[in-house]
Amino acid sequence: MAHGVLRISNTQQGRFMSEPTLVDWTNASTSLERENRLAGRLSMSFYVYENWQAGPHKAVIHRGSCGFCNDGRGRAGGYDPAHAKWHPGGPSGFETLQEAHDFAGSLPGVVERHEHSCV
Repeated sequence: MAHGVLRISNTQQGRFMSEPTLVDWTNASTSLERENRLAGRLSMSFYVYENWQAGPHKAVIHRGSCGFCNDGRGRAGGYDPAHAKWHPGGPSGFETLQEAHDFAGSLPGVVERHEHSCV
């Protein structure tokens, strides 16, 4: 079984199903976020992390809910603004993955662009 995935049995759900349900908890950081994610109530936002010190000058797209991104704030004590920057694209991140890709593609000097595993 993959890390971060919980298998819920038919009896735990209290109803008959032909196959157990897989629920991915990998990117859910709080129980409220897990509940909202299951109910489909969370809006998706994306952020672009630009780093020009560690390795090649790169831009990495993250979901706002990613623990590394933390809605564009990064990890606590995580990055030096002299060497990296979170680009929000708006007050609550880029609304679509395509917007984040378009922005990452427009950053000058970036030689490596990709999506983080959270996307």
